[in-house]
Amino acid sequence: MTSIDRAEFRWNPTEFSISESHKEAVAVAIVNSKNQILLMKRVEFDGGDWVYPGGSVEVGESFDTAAHREVLEESGIVFDNDRNKLFPLANYITAPDTFGTRHDLLVYVTHYYSDQSEPRVASSTEMTDWGWFDPHTVLDETIAGRMKILQSGLFAIQRLKEYLSQEKTRTYGEVLMGGTFDTLHDGHKGLLQKAFEVGDYVYIGLTTDEYIKQSKKQLKELVTPYKERLYFLRKYLYDQDVLNRAIILPLSDTAGPKALDPRLEALIISEETRTGGDYVNNFRIQHDVPPIEIVAIPLLADKAGQVISSTRLRQQKTDKD
Repeated sequence: MTSIDRAEFRWNPTEFSISESHKEAVAVAIVNSKNQILLMKRVEFDGGDWVYPGGSVEVGESFDTAAHREVLEESGIVFDNDRNKLFPLANYITAPDTFGTRHDLLVYVTHYYSDQSEPRVASSTEMTDWGWFDPHTVLDETIAGRMKILQSGLFAIQRLKEYLSQEKTRTYGEVLMGGTFDTLHDGHKGLLQKAFEVGDYVYIGLTTDEYIKQSKKQLKELVTPYKERLYFLRKYLYDQDVLNRAIILPLSDTAGPKALDPRLEALIISEETRTGGDYVNNFRIQHDVPPIEIVAIPLLADKAGQVISSTRLRQQKTDKD
């Protein structure tokens, strides 16, 4: 069976500085009833490769709003909010495009229904063709040189193939966890290590600055900005050789955009956040989605016997100042 080795796609976040600007972008893997995916062919000026519909996130746009807009502009498909649920699938920073721009890309997956408008080339300045393809066929055709797809695109298609087949090599195919991850400490690292030990792919909800401001978190004004927390989280995961199995999502509410995905299998939490686990499962039940398993990790203590936490670290910093 054709596959793309995950090790073949291992981008290094340390190649980019925290201050380096990347454009946020989104793409959508649209899957029909035959488990075929919609791919569109870019104009030759923009590479001529086959891609998922997608593009840059505009200023003030959310990822899901951008996904709806880009899919409509490129393929003519109008998403229905109730039926076309957008579930995060993969993310990565792309190689520079023809204009030298890198994109911090989030890939969604959603289902296409036969009564929806048929795909078409809605923007002839961006695309020249479209088609429904079996993911296995795409991988074969690309390796044989009959389809042109960038390495990052192949990774996303391989990721979708696994998602659809629910292939897995560990206890769970997909697990979810979340947190602020402010000043990565041993407690965070133990939680992350457990998640990657039991899950093939780990979805990490990283709380946004706006969410923290509205929270009751102690000393929240000292929490490191989102962009820095994201950089150091990615760097740690890269150093652990698991970054290409991580999907990091901006978390702006308690559940997050992945919580309702039926293919999600487990939630990784610390003992102190069991109420959050209960919330996620109740949220799923309310939306007619089966609850998932809860994997709780014991809290770690330091040499003095005190629980290791970001709040304590912030308090210690305040005391020193």
